[in-house]
Amino acid sequence: MYSCRNNEIHIAFGIQDNTGDYIYYLATTIISIFEHTSEHICIHILHDDSIKNDKKIFLTNIIKKYNNKIKFYLISTDIIKTFNITNYSLGAYFRLYIFKYCKVEKIIYLDSDILVNKDISTFWNINIDNYCCAAIKDLMEERKKINNSYYKLMGIKYENYFNSGVMLLNISNINKKFNVIEEAKSFFEVFKYTPLPDQDFFNYLLKENTLIVNKKFNFIVKDDVNFTEVINSKYIIHFAGRIKPWCSKNPEIIYTYYKYMYKCLNENQDEFIIKKMSMIPLKNFEKLILRDHVKTLSRKRLCKLLMLIFINIIFKNNKPIDYINKIKRKIRCLYMYLLTKQKIRG
Repeated sequence: MYSCRNNEIHIAFGIQDNTGDYIYYLATTIISIFEHTSEHICIHILHDDSIKNDKKIFLTNIIKKYNNKIKFYLISTDIIKTFNITNYSLGAYFRLYIFKYCKVEKIIYLDSDILVNKDISTFWNINIDNYCCAAIKDLMEERKKINNSYYKLMGIKYENYFNSGVMLLNISNINKKFNVIEEAKSFFEVFKYTPLPDQDFFNYLLKENTLIVNKKFNFIVKDDVNFTEVINSKYIIHFAGRIKPWCSKNPEIIYTYYKYMYKCLNENQDEFIIKKMSMIPLKNFEKLILRDHVKTLSRKRLCKLLMLIFINIIFKNNKPIDYINKIKRKIRCLYMYLLTKQKIRG
């Protein structure tokens, strides 16, 4: 096992890989970092027992190719009991253990649905001596969704609500100010129904101690984006939405993403990349135009589609589906707010 030093760039990932796919997505992100950064890097992987020895060897071999370092930290699935988790992926909580296991002064945390497009040392060298974290505001449309009583109860203001998929963390300052695991236990005990548990927690904990930086360091893309323009100007590209690169219909995204993924494969793994790419049309099948789509639908799904079309005719240009989703969010947030209020009083 390598010993990491503070004069290296430190980058942490949390991963749970029950399907066997995410190890390749993680490797793709790591390679995109190495391809653009000349400084020495130490990768920290926080994981559960779904990351077996063969997957560790796979990642270690990639790291060796680029003369960098890697460390693994096994996180017990008992954290389900620790945080009383009722929703969301277990892997999302692994990042909370960065502050316990990663013995460095600062570290970059990244999600695994990311491509790093330029030298990550530019982000690493942002001065956060007087902060706990540097992060990027979430999309305006996402921030507007949390402008409600439930988030106000947490003390979170939507104006500076940041996306936790890319964070530069000052480990020293955070550990001086907080016991993160204990703070998380208390937070999830009170706010048990929070929609985005890890992200909401970091916004709750670090809201007064976060430096908001340029969105080029966490540029959240949609599938219909002009990806050439994104590549020319953004440092860290984040596929944080429903459409990921491995199920995209955007040829520029597909080409760029698999260009990096291909570099993580051995000579005898060409079949893997062929299989992955052959699944792209199937995963985007539901994006077919209505005429082609209807031919393949079951009666139940066809009835549902016709009902939505009927609603659309009634509401005309008012985007009824968005309107319905907005009402659902309002009801859910009110419900969570009342439950939490009752718990605080009790």
